[in-house]
Amino acid sequence: MGVINTLKKFLFVLICALVLIFVGCSSNNLPINVRYQIYQLGLEAIIITDQYLDMEIEVAEVDDKLNNLTKKFDEFDTISFSELEIKGLISSIRIVFNPVLYSDRIREKINDEEVLERRNILAKKLNQPLRDE
Repeated sequence: MGVINTLKKFLFVLICALVLIFVGCSSNNLPINVRYQIYQLGLEAIIITDQYLDMEIEVAEVDDKLNNLTKKFDEFDTISFSELEIKGLISSIRIVFNPVLYSDRIREKINDEEVLERRNILAKKLNQPLRDE
């Protein structure tokens, strides 16, 4: 009888652990105190940055798209600190591109490692996968 009770307890604990794991894995990636719309703006900034890093779009287009994203934050009446942080991270990516926008050989003057680092900081804030290169 002792072995059976121990086995039942073990199975109960195992089932509880599996349920907790599956519940945790199925939860959304939305950070605390961030509305879905602002979360989407952050995801869009990651996609734009990835397009630049993959050489699919040019610097001027990145700057334009990121500028439009930051302007969309003005549409909200109130904004939490976490949401303001996302806006700041998007702006920090855009800042990398600003000094060289109107110079020759634009892409050569952009520090892609800095772009990647800032992109990954935003991705971490949004619970998204980091990118190696």
